[in-house]
Amino acid sequence: MTEYTTNQTFSWTTTAADVGGNTFRVWIAGQDYGTAEQWDSYGDASVTINPAPTPPPQFQSLTATPSGPQNAGTTISLKAAASGGDPANIWYRFWMRGPSTNNQWAPVTGYTKTDTFSWTTTAADVGENTFRVWIAGQDYGAVEQWDSYGDASVTINPAPTPPPQFQSLTATPSGPQNAGTTITLTATASSGVPDNIWYRFVLRGPATGNYWTPMTGYTKNNTFSWTTSEADLGLNQLRVWIAGQDYGTQDKWDSFGDVTVTINPAPTPVPTPPPQFQSLTATPSGPQNAGTTISLKAAASGGDPANIWYRFWMRGPSTNNQW
Repeated sequence: MTEYTTNQTFSWTTTAADVGGNTFRVWIAGQDYGTAEQWDSYGDASVTINPAPTPPPQFQSLTATPSGPQNAGTTISLKAAASGGDPANIWYRFWMRGPSTNNQWAPVTGYTKTDTFSWTTTAADVGENTFRVWIAGQDYGAVEQWDSYGDASVTINPAPTPPPQFQSLTATPSGPQNAGTTITLTATASSGVPDNIWYRFVLRGPATGNYWTPMTGYTKNNTFSWTTSEADLGLNQLRVWIAGQDYGTQDKWDSFGDVTVTINPAPTPVPTPPPQFQSLTATPSGPQNAGTTISLKAAASGGDPANIWYRFWMRGPSTNNQW
C-alpha cells in the first residue's frame, strides 16, 4: 500500500469493500529496499471493518392535495416524501397547528409507515393551518424525537353558504275553491341565509293563457294573496321561485316548487227570504195606569239578521182608532 518511506504512518480510508477482518503488516528496514521483497523485521495489526450504518432518512417534501386555499368541509390529503435511510423502514408522524388546536402543535397520528394523512376540514379550521411531518428511521413511539422534519401550510376559507332550497308551497284554503275566493299562498325554504331569502310568485292558468306570468317581483315576503275570479276557472298552477338574492326581473332562481288549485264557478246565490214577525211584547204587560211608560219590543225570524228593519204603528183613542 506504500513504498519504503521514512514516514511511520499510513492513512487508510475504508470502504464497503473492506467489510470483514483486515490485517495490516509493516516491514521495518535499515535501508530503502525499493521494490525488493526484503525487510529486516515486520509486525502485524488486525482491524475489523463493519458495514457503514444506514444514514437516517431525510425530509424531502410535504404536499397537500388539493392545494391552495380550500373551503371548510374539504378533505385534504397530506403526503410526505423522504430520501435516504432504509426505504422499508421509514416512519412518519403528522402534527398540526392551527385554529382548531389553539395554534399549538398537536399530534394527529402516531409514528406509522403510512406516508399520508387524510384531513377532513371543518369550520373550526378556518384560517391558517401548518402541518408538520416527522421523519424517522425507527418508531420513536411517543418520544418527542425525529431524524428530520418539514412543514406545509394550508389556508381554509369559510364554506360558502348554500343557496336556499324550496321546502313547501301551500294554498289556504286548500282544495278546489269557487271563483271569488281569496287564497293565501305561503312558501317555505330551507338552507341559505334566513335573513336573505327572496320569493317570487308566478301563475299559469286560464287567466294567463296557460303561460307562466309573474304575480310579484322578488320580495322577502313569503306569502301572496290571490283573489280569484271567473277568469281563473279550471286548473291553475302556482309556483314560487326561491333565491338567495334579488334577481330582479331575470328569469332566474335557486330552487322552485309548485302547488295546483282548481277554481270552480261561483254558485248562484240563493235569495235570502224576508224576515218574518215572531212576537211583539209590551213591558210592563197587562192594563196600566195613564202616565206609565211602556216598552214595545219586536222579534223577527229568518232574513239577514244584520239587515232587519222595524217600523212601529199605533191605533187607539188618541188616534181616533186609526192606524
